[in-house]
Amino acid sequence: MYSSKDPSFRGLLRRSIYFPIGLMTLLLLVLGLLVQVTTEQTRHVSRAHSVIEDANTILTMIVDGETSIRGFELTKDPRFLEPFTASKAELPKRFADLNAHLIGDPQQQQRLKTVQSLYDKWLATSMGAESGSPRLPRVTLALSQKMQMDQIRGSVADLIRAEQELLDVDVVRESRWAFVLLFVLGGGAILVGGLVSYQSARSIKELSGRYEEALSAVKSQADELRASRDELDRRVEERTRELNAANKELEVFSYSAAHDLRAPLRWIIASNRIFVEDYGKLVPPEGLEDLTRVSAAALRLSDLIDNLLEMARLGQVEIHKAPVNLSEISAKVIEELRGRDWCGDLDVEIQPDVQAVGDPLLLTVLMQNLLENGCKFCSKAPAGKVSFAAHEQGGEMVYSVTDNGVGFENEYATKLFQPFERLHRNDEFAGTGMGLANAKKIVERHGGRIWAEGKPGEGATFFFTLG
Repeated sequence: MYSSKDPSFRGLLRRSIYFPIGLMTLLLLVLGLLVQVTTEQTRHVSRAHSVIEDANTILTMIVDGETSIRGFELTKDPRFLEPFTASKAELPKRFADLNAHLIGDPQQQQRLKTVQSLYDKWLATSMGAESGSPRLPRVTLALSQKMQMDQIRGSVADLIRAEQELLDVDVVRESRWAFVLLFVLGGGAILVGGLVSYQSARSIKELSGRYEEALSAVKSQADELRASRDELDRRVEERTRELNAANKELEVFSYSAAHDLRAPLRWIIASNRIFVEDYGKLVPPEGLEDLTRVSAAALRLSDLIDNLLEMARLGQVEIHKAPVNLSEISAKVIEELRGRDWCGDLDVEIQPDVQAVGDPLLLTVLMQNLLENGCKFCSKAPAGKVSFAAHEQGGEMVYSVTDNGVGFENEYATKLFQPFERLHRNDEFAGTGMGLANAKKIVERHGGRIWAEGKPGEGATFFFTLG
């Protein structure tokens, strides 16, 4: 089966990707060069048009000024001098702008200087006529002005004609480059498209062949996996039946063993009690202490057996979820715990109307274990206090049981939920170490989680969610 690590497959991918990219890049470079050249030619054409337009504007303004002077000479009306005055003020700027357009063309700049020099001479002659005291006879002055104006017209015509010739050359060159650009663009697109299509068709054909081979291999592997899965399902079903049978036998054995263990324990406890009642006065104090320890050990072993059976039952009982009022359950549990000496004086706070969804019987066992744990470990505090509350956190309801008892180091928090794990001796706080383990099993069966936080001497808080 082919993979991305196959050198031939990777070479095919590189050709399929890099070859079209290379051709497109080359075409773009050529197009970029042609566009740059075409843009330069367009700039030259635009400059030539600007030069011709500016030259015609200058000539028009000079002619308007000449007409204005002649009108003044004939009528002596100062209003005829307004165009002459306007052109005289505007023309220096026009000459400067046109000269800026001609930078890079010395011949045209020289022609412009000739025009400007002729205009200055004509202007000097015309200024005398404007003042009304010409230095030359009127006929001679008029002839001189006409000759100067003809020279100006001829020089401007030479400048425009030269620029027009340059423009014609640039237009022809621009047309050629545009044709080349169009040819390269169209031909290049056709060539690149053809090469890319050929390469793509070739690559697709080869990839299709490899895909068919890979698909065939995948189908073969799928058939093998399907057969393996069927065999695995058969074995799992067989092992499940065996495991269920073993669990059934273990359950029967557990109840049988518990019954068989309880009988001698009850006999030991009852015998000790009868012996003490009948012969206690004849036994030394040391012997009575030994008998008391035997009875306490037997009672503790009986409790331990009951807790083990409870833990096994919690793991097998079927869950029936329903709406549950944890506040009411907690109040009933506390009422039951009040009957014990170590819980009677504790201050208990229960948040009202805390709702949850779960198995009512299992949640009752859960609250009994957590509240009994809290009451037990704060029973020796000067003012013991236990509280139950709930709050929303991160979109889920978090329930908590808090006490102000002996507390614990947080490094032991996870150890608390292990079976038979205890942080205190039995003579300090009685217990089997199974209550919190059972609580953890109940919470996990509801799809939730449970954790604890504490501080030595300041109490502890047990949090849980119900999924």
